[in-house]
Amino acid sequence: MNVALLAIMMAVLPAAAQSQTQPEPETGTIRGVLAHRIAQRMQAAVYIAAIDGEQFDPPAVNPVMDQVNLTYTPHVLPILVGSTIDFPNSDETRHNVYTANSSVCRFELGIYDTGVVKHVTCDKTGVIMVLCNVHAEMRGFIIVSPTPYFDTTDEAGEFVIEGVPPGTYTLTFEHERLAAQEIEVTVTAGAETYVEFTGLGRKR
Repeated sequence: MNVALLAIMMAVLPAAAQSQTQPEPETGTIRGVLAHRIAQRMQAAVYIAAIDGEQFDPPAVNPVMDQVNLTYTPHVLPILVGSTIDFPNSDETRHNVYTANSSVCRFELGIYDTGVVKHVTCDKTGVIMVLCNVHAEMRGFIIVSPTPYFDTTDEAGEFVIEGVPPGTYTLTFEHERLAAQEIEVTVTAGAETYVEFTGLGRKR
């Protein structure tokens, strides 16, 4: 046998053996809906609450809340706790991004021009309401989740959370008009679990 070929085979075999002894765990999917007419008009962020004993590293790519046509884009942005959020100004006018007093992380970024990007890191879970003191009509919501398993609802109030490890979890959501609700959900490897948030009411 060719000496070079033998060397390659010997290098590959340990890695192959390791992959067979430590297979990637299978995951499941949570699919569901917020069954309320308001959820069909306004987005929510749905996420798995804290998992005991689990901590997650922030993503390598920062989540982004942009400013376009006097609108925060996206209007609802779920992020993992500890993430650094980018706030670019892609508008044709200046903005001053700041947060409502009720926000879990509070900041004011000052007035800045088109093309400038500012950054904020939030290490607490909860809701951040983002405003602009130059344009009172601008409003956005950042949902700081304790886990990376989240999604935003679509125009039908539906959501899909993929890549969830098998287990039983508490699923909840945040919505600017609807009161939050919790559901216990069991995820099975290679399967899809369907849930419905029903009996929803407005926040008081």
